Amino acid sequence: MSEKRSLFFRIRVGVLLVVLVGVGIYAIRDIRSRRERNEWERTLNVAVIVMADADVDPLAVRNLRARAPLLAAKLRAEMKRFRGAEFSPFRFEVVGPVAIETLAPSPRGDGLLDLAKYAWENSRWVSRTDDRAGVNAGAYDTRIYVTVHKPKSEDRSFIEGRSQEGGHIGTVDVELDAEMSDTALIVIAHEMFHTLGATDRYDATGRIELPDGLGDPKQVPLYPQMKAEIMARNRAVSPVKELIPIRIDELAVGEKTAGEIGWK
Repeated sequence: MSEKRSLFFRIRVGVLLVVLVGVGIYAIRDIRSRRERNEWERTLNVAVIVMADADVDPLAVRNLRARAPLLAAKLRAEMKRFRGAEFSPFRFEVVGPVAIETLAPSPRGDGLLDLAKYAWENSRWVSRTDDRAGVNAGAYDTRIYVTVHKPKSEDRSFIEGRSQEGGHIGTVDVELDAEMSDTALIVIAHEMFHTLGATDRYDATGRIELPDGLGDPKQVPLYPQMKAEIMARNRAVSPVKELIPIRIDELAVGEKTAGEIGWK
């Protein structure tokens, strides 16, 4: 190997080592920050970044912002059931709305390359959205990006979410009207709990898992359940019938979920 080629090789190895060290330091800091959230020594700051179509009713977004403190108060009460002390676990800030530029990317498959490509595309999409909304990502423990559309039907509205389990980012896609703010906030809370390590309480068909998916597994009689477990999303009104919760006060955090996020 010539002296020139040897020098180039050493430079290339040096650059790669610097990159690897940088990635390693970032990964360690990220893992520590995720664990620190679940110690509950401080209130977590959660940004709800709203992107809306031009035809969305402004009242729908205003209601979402107005009802967010009620969600924070409900989760404070749920935490108190497990830890006793008065403590506010979450502070929500609703940002926007800003115009929808592009929809959040979706994974194209389960392969390693598919997931890597999705992670890259999602990172770029999040960064662009933060810039347009004026969001400082470092100021928040979790960011939930909510894409809002006008409902296509008066009878049914679509709502769906996705998030990084144990991460910092979640997305919600919702057809929102002025009456749906509580349901949307419940789904936002569901995705937020995923970022804190909580897992779903429903099976592959979408049915509530028993008993942990019930709002109160010790309720007598068992049905109809008065509460909807946050990671089940639906409320069981009979052994075969479930309803989507429409009020924040229907929300409950079950014991297994509380354990997953560090409340027990």
